[in-house]
Amino acid sequence: MEGDKSDLATKRAHDEKAKKEELERKGKLAPAEPTQPKSQEEVQAEREWKKKMQEKEGLDPAAIDALEKEVAEAQKRVGAPA
Repeated sequence: MEGDKSDLATKRAHDEKAKKEELERKGKLAPAEPTQPKSQEEVQAEREWKKKMQEKEGLDPAAIDALEKEVAEAQKRVGAPA
């Protein structure tokens, strides 16, 4: 009798775990804590970081070199002074 109870408890725990995993996978499980809105400082820091990353992407040295070579070639074709 005692062995049956432990088997039943083990099976119940296994089933609950499997159900929870399935609900998480399907996205139907409510989050443990509701997400709080970001503070103004966090939002500003994130925007600043994104802006810096965009500026960095725009300052790609290889791209600048390629553009300078393209300008030099175009000026040679047109005959403009370099």
